[in-house]
Amino acid sequence: MITYEEFLKEHGIDQLETLHFSDITESPLQAIISDDPREYINVARDAKYLRSIRVTETQSEEYYRAFTDFVKSCHDDVTISNGDIGKATKEEFLQGEEIINQIVSEIDTTWNVKQKLAYVHYRIADLISYVPNWKLSGGPIEKNVRNIWKSLVDELSVCNGITIIMRNILSRVGVKTQALHSKNHTFMLTEAEDGDILTDTTWDLTNSLYKSVPGYFGITYEQLRKDDIDDKGIDHYSHSLESLPENVIEISEEEREIYHSIGFTTEDRQFLCPISYKFDEINAQQFNNMQEKLDVFFTMFTQYFSREATHLSETRKMLENCIIDLGIDPENLNTRFVYSKDDENSIKPYLALHIDTEQTRNQMRFLNLEAMQFENIVLAEFDRNYRLHCLDTTTPFWKGYLQEVKMATPSVKSLETPE
Repeated sequence: MITYEEFLKEHGIDQLETLHFSDITESPLQAIISDDPREYINVARDAKYLRSIRVTETQSEEYYRAFTDFVKSCHDDVTISNGDIGKATKEEFLQGEEIINQIVSEIDTTWNVKQKLAYVHYRIADLISYVPNWKLSGGPIEKNVRNIWKSLVDELSVCNGITIIMRNILSRVGVKTQALHSKNHTFMLTEAEDGDILTDTTWDLTNSLYKSVPGYFGITYEQLRKDDIDDKGIDHYSHSLESLPENVIEISEEEREIYHSIGFTTEDRQFLCPISYKFDEINAQQFNNMQEKLDVFFTMFTQYFSREATHLSETRKMLENCIIDLGIDPENLNTRFVYSKDDENSIKPYLALHIDTEQTRNQMRFLNLEAMQFENIVLAEFDRNYRLHCLDTTTPFWKGYLQEVKMATPSVKSLETPE
């Protein structure tokens, strides 16, 4: 470990390239500061080649305020990392801090740990959308979607990035947490007054975004493992741990009371879930066919849930649930993220849906966020203009339907008048 003071014995301040706050480093051009960052403001001003700062993820609110003052005094081209994951620019860091400070200011200091945890668990969905298998802005998932501040500014992250954000915010309000890692997923354990609480904020993003009942707050390890098994009986081991958490408590009976005490339910302890009311209104109407019913639903959705629609992963899941509840067999529904063929680097995603009914089999719907509407396009035209991600080598699901249409269409020769 090389402290900043030890660094100065061997180097000049103009040789300092990276600073670690409450971290360990052995590189000759890096140094560690474990004291109050405000005491080193002169370093921020005088280290003209300082380009990288690393800070740990779970400090107090007072510490991050001091650290923010330090960053403000740095050169504009400095980058900030939480641990060694991803980089945020100085501007992104300061914008991210404003977002975090807003959430912290909303948390009542008299709340207990369960209330604080529930509040942050539910509010994260307003700030972050999960990144699907391919990064929404193009290319494979990068480390930057795990950076606390850049993720908040871009409103995109992955499971371990979301957990890092949760832990960072909760540490500022005095809540102790632990990240839990399976082979393919990250979730969280929180130390409460009467036991430890398991939560999976990533898996609850859709419920929280649409103000529905949370499904992964204060549940048992056994319940989490049960949900790892999909409808086909395949275990994805998302929550499988080598060392099982002990002293885990289940929050079921008191869940609604907790959420009511922090303002997320009505007086009768019901979650707001406005889409359910709109959905019930549609189901109460009479329609001539399924296409007419779907048209009304999609028009309603873009009219009332335009903000939520921009969270593509969560909206994909919500739309799938709603379409199935409207009466579509799950096996007749396909959804994917697609890209215009002119978009060579897969920068701009569209959410595409295919519903296999008699009226809709030969068309695709896709969500156009700019126009905020679902647009219909016949499959042949859709295939000419759209594709999967540039790094996705699988066969598009709609090719099979195109083949069926082609085989069902009489050839030109068969339509000719016999001689």
